[in-house]
Amino acid sequence: FLLDAFGMDEIIIETVGVGQNELEVASIAETVLVVLTPEAGDAVQALKAGLLEVGDIFVVNKSDRPSAQALYYELGSMLEDDTRKRFKKVLLVSASNNQGIEQLVFAISEHRKSIGKNPDELKKLLRERYFLELAIDKWRMVLKEGLERKYPELLEAVRDGKLTAHQAIKQLEKVLKLLMPGELNSKVKNKRFRKRL
Repeated sequence: FLLDAFGMDEIIIETVGVGQNELEVASIAETVLVVLTPEAGDAVQALKAGLLEVGDIFVVNKSDRPSAQALYYELGSMLEDDTRKRFKKVLLVSASNNQGIEQLVFAISEHRKSIGKNPDELKKLLRERYFLELAIDKWRMVLKEGLERKYPELLEAVRDGKLTAHQAIKQLEKVLKLLMPGELNSKVKNKRFRKRL
């Protein structure tokens, strides 16, 4: 990679948002941090954008806000469904309260150690990440075109405020369950996740 030529031990790449360019940047990073804020529906957006697949450490920023715990548990529950058992962490961080900073530094260090033990595995991980990002981006376009073609009335109902986005998704789940049986039936495991705190 070009960044290796700089000869530095660590290079931090910051992106804004979760567009295609940002996901492509993530594909060359050895450790990917996803910083989310409460009260913004970020867990759902992260899932839609494929960040749960490419992220290594998920940081719930501004954890002093009331809804931070809910976001923390939601992300933890989503990650528990990952059967590959890779290094994944969810952390609560608040700069104003000086909370979670040391834990974040430690988590980054631990992830670096875990990938440093096996350079070949790291190469495989980066290739897989890049493939997943391309696949997710492609299927997002396919899904958008399919919705516009086959379910225009559903999109219109959402635009007109007759249905909320969540209500429309519930209707689509019936169709998606036929395409991916069993994939949408996992239940949230908040209780089990809380025990690990």
